[in-house]
Amino acid sequence: MKNAPKTSRSRVRRALSLLEVMISLAISSMLLTAIAAAFQSSSQVIQNNDQFFRATQSARVAINQILTEIRRCDSIDDARQAE
Repeated sequence: MKNAPKTSRSRVRRALSLLEVMISLAISSMLLTAIAAAFQSSSQVIQNNDQFFRATQSARVAINQILTEIRRCDSIDDARQAE
């Protein structure tokens, strides 16, 4: 009787203990927090990049207008030389 088959014990499914559930929840919450932080950082970088792009475009427009005005000033120089 000492060598009784252990098939009945091996077929029983063992449930998770409270400690295992708490550890898995802690690990999951840390991973989700890290993902949320990465998403927040990525969103901030995208927003900064968009602001930089808008400022660059505005500067290009301003420089283009300045260059146009400078090219038109050529005729003013001719008028002063005629005097």
